Amino acid sequence: LKRGELRAAVATSTLELGIDMGAVDLVCQVQSPKAVSSALQRVGRAGHLFSQTSRGKILCTSVADLLESAVIAKDMLEAKVEQIRAVANPLDVLAQQIAAMTVHGPVRVDSIYDTVRRSACFVNLPKEAFLRTVEMMAGRLGKGFDARVSLDRVNGMLLPLPGTLRTVVSSGGVIPDTGQFPVYLAGTRLSIGELDEEFVWEAREGEAFRLGTSLWRIESIEADRIFVHPTAGVPAKAPFWRGEMVWRSPGLGRDIGEFLEGAERHRAAGDLEEWIRGELPVTREAARNLAGMVDRQMSHGALPTRRRMVVERFSDALGEGRLAVITPFGGRVHQALRIAIVEMLREVTGAAPESTASDDGVLVRLPEDIPDTACLLRRLTPERFREVLDRGLLQSPLFGLRFRQNAARALLLPGARPGKRNPLWLQRLKAKDLLQVARATPGFPIVAETARECRQDYLDCDTTAAILAEVQAGTMEVAESSSPSCR
Repeated sequence: LKRGELRAAVATSTLELGIDMGAVDLVCQVQSPKAVSSALQRVGRAGHLFSQTSRGKILCTSVADLLESAVIAKDMLEAKVEQIRAVANPLDVLAQQIAAMTVHGPVRVDSIYDTVRRSACFVNLPKEAFLRTVEMMAGRLGKGFDARVSLDRVNGMLLPLPGTLRTVVSSGGVIPDTGQFPVYLAGTRLSIGELDEEFVWEAREGEAFRLGTSLWRIESIEADRIFVHPTAGVPAKAPFWRGEMVWRSPGLGRDIGEFLEGAERHRAAGDLEEWIRGELPVTREAARNLAGMVDRQMSHGALPTRRRMVVERFSDALGEGRLAVITPFGGRVHQALRIAIVEMLREVTGAAPESTASDDGVLVRLPEDIPDTACLLRRLTPERFREVLDRGLLQSPLFGLRFRQNAARALLLPGARPGKRNPLWLQRLKAKDLLQVARATPGFPIVAETARECRQDYLDCDTTAAILAEVQAGTMEVAESSSPSCR
């Protein structure tokens, strides 16, 4: 490819990573790149020579994909790249660095604090949080936590222990350990597939899910596998394999919402398709498809925009109630909103309903005799949202999964000997026991770090709270609709 002998190559995103190939003329991105920065990086592989222009095309597979891709392409041409935000005070990484800085001999505690604060990530690190992390690494926060360093309180020094160097070398790094759960047919050794770890954390025994073309009911969930048996004619969840997927950013969501606001105005004016072709870098056929999508959505209800949240209540094919909350703001906002809605419904019904979230909204299975859910949303003030989110987050599978990853980064779950790896199921068991002890320890750094990571990195609580404040102020409309059964 680099010599120009290959006409084309099909690749994953690995070829976007700064590889210099001047012979590449065109980059074709299949489906939305999800972010302006990723799109610029990938298209930049073409025309990688002085004075040449990078050329790229985005090939879409659905109308929803087309909408997001077209707005990304417009933002690329306008250089509207997402803002870079440094992670603030990641205490798991701090714990790892504290141990690493002691491996060559005693170090003053104050010297470590001064050094780490030279990093942008830790420039505002509170001294109290730093000292709690030091105590954690020294095994001073209660039983169940092995010391990774020795703390000399009298002289204010940290010293390495006999196993400190090996632990740092064998367990250092920040890339999380993720894995799949093998699925076995109950009573046999027959494996029928794998499920994402986070999906299994959210699953419960007795629930049904679809794998391949068949429906399966969960019989038991073990530490390292899940047992199922075939079933039929029951509501089933669709599994996901999330990994470290990229959500749509709230900034991109606002741009999509503003485009839809303009589309709504120009549909009323009768020049929608022509306006789309002038507004977005799309083909005539793509503009026609986008115009058709706007027509269909508005003929069946309201259009979710920058200043409108759509709440749809309907019945699925089995006659069960469903609630869809639709906005353009992306998965990090919708995941936060989903956890808050589920926690509020748990308060009313005593049980958490099945739910899911995506870049386009939240979908919840409604229990019977549930009160007006749109009214619940209107009562969800920013303060109330943060309260129910914190409560729901601590009970969520997301918290347990991220705690395990953070505890491993903080060297609290060290791996095996160098060159080997502890089985993931064993890490899960150790992390579960560690979390129980950590929750009983006030101010435990990795619990605080997991809560911070969930709120700021995986979710976007600040943007969600700001949207809910707009709902309270009346600047964000909540458009309600109710549809009959889709049968």
